Amino acid sequence: MRRQTASPYLLLPLLFCLVLPVAARGSELEPQSGKAEMTFRLPDLHDQEHSLPDYRGTVVLVNFWASWCPPCVQEMPDLARLQQRLADRRFQVLALNVGEKKYRVRKFVNLIGFHLPVLLDTTSEIFDTWHVKTLPTTFLIAADGRVRYRALGNPDWNGGPSARYRHRGQLMKIPIRLIAGTSLLSALLLPGLATADEASQREQVETLFRLTQMEKKIQESVDSVVRLELQQNPQLQNDRKALEDFLQKYIGWDALKDDITATYMRAFSEQELKEMNAFYITPTGQKVITVVPELVQQRNRLAMERLQQHIGELRKMIQQKPAP
Repeated sequence: MRRQTASPYLLLPLLFCLVLPVAARGSELEPQSGKAEMTFRLPDLHDQEHSLPDYRGTVVLVNFWASWCPPCVQEMPDLARLQQRLADRRFQVLALNVGEKKYRVRKFVNLIGFHLPVLLDTTSEIFDTWHVKTLPTTFLIAADGRVRYRALGNPDWNGGPSARYRHRGQLMKIPIRLIAGTSLLSALLLPGLATADEASQREQVETLFRLTQMEKKIQESVDSVVRLELQQNPQLQNDRKALEDFLQKYIGWDALKDDITATYMRAFSEQELKEMNAFYITPTGQKVITVVPELVQQRNRLAMERLQQHIGELRKMIQQKPAP
């Protein structure tokens, strides 16, 4: 058999890895000490200079990358989507290219259709100053200009890995995709600051709860649990009050309101909440609130009736199953 010889061109990526910063894969956000002295002033592809202090009041994601780095290229569409999802927030992605000439970078970003601001660290000075060792490396900068988080590698910014942070002394994990939620963005990057955006978003959630009668639905769920529990355990009838108090304490409206509100704030932007409220306030929206739960019950009853009607067929299928 003829022995094949590796082409020297195939060895070029390996040589790049040996002499240039290592390309990393997969990551979690790591909390940083909040250093304020880390900054830069760099030109973009249009010779306009960008300085980190210019973005004070905005949460900034600084991404160090290079065109020869496959994980860097892989995450660029994710970064573009993240910027798009946060277009109405004080959030900006800055793609900081390391060690490549302007013409090469311009040609590359035009080729892939990347339209976020691309800054040029041609001499790798900022790369060294920020103590970056691998590509891609990403920093999340709070609105006060301090570095709060770092990611080594290419986390899935729209889902997947987790961000690690400390809450009341405990190490917590949160899916990175939730960074795109206004409330979480504020909680992670602007600790202690109740932003006007967050307050406005919370108000929209509370309006949605009123329109959809969320408190009433929670109470109906509690009552349903009580009825079911008493049917299955008649001996608890004399302790009904204790059972109701117990359920109200843990799954009642007052117990769940804050958690449910936070869940909705992570799931929906303020604009999406406004759109939902605009619908639910209409006669059609109010009809949906009333009718849909009944339709769901009808669907469930229909499904159960169908299964009961044909349960004999399932028994035959099991009986006719050939022995292994």
